[in-house]
Amino acid sequence: LYSNELLHGLQPDLQKLTKISKQIECNGYYAFTLNPQNRILVHGRMFAPAIGIAEDPVTGNANGPLGAYLVHFNILQDEDARCFDFDIMQGEAIKRDGTMHVHVEKEHGTPKLVQITGNAVIAFSTEFSGLFSQQVFMMSAYLHSPEDSTAPDVPRWWLMYPPIA
Repeated sequence: LYSNELLHGLQPDLQKLTKISKQIECNGYYAFTLNPQNRILVHGRMFAPAIGIAEDPVTGNANGPLGAYLVHFNILQDEDARCFDFDIMQGEAIKRDGTMHVHVEKEHGTPKLVQITGNAVIAFSTEFSGLFSQQVFMMSAYLHSPEDSTAPDVPRWWLMYPPIA
């Protein structure tokens, strides 16, 4: 998008996004602006209604891959530099704004390591016990496995790089 005003004015049809998500097997949609003249390079909004998240206030699952994307396509960064660092702001449209720092280490212009950092606050707390907690753990381990092929057309390093041993 070309302006923060346009970004913050988006009012997506969450039911249609959910329907499209099922058709294309995609859980979320990240809309963002690039602001190279500002300290905060990216302003973004993440919509994932298919998994029960109308709008995620701040998400590493979108901003980390965005860093890899910007490096991969050599957008707004020095191609010869060994790393690319930038800050993002997200959640402004829903009055839950927060910032995150993205660090991408490169080798020959290719992303090799993506790190996200920031501060967090507890929005809610819960505890799982019994069989359900084992299922959640197993699902989490599966999603981060280097052998995971459940994300067609998405390079594995966008999911987690380097892969967890």
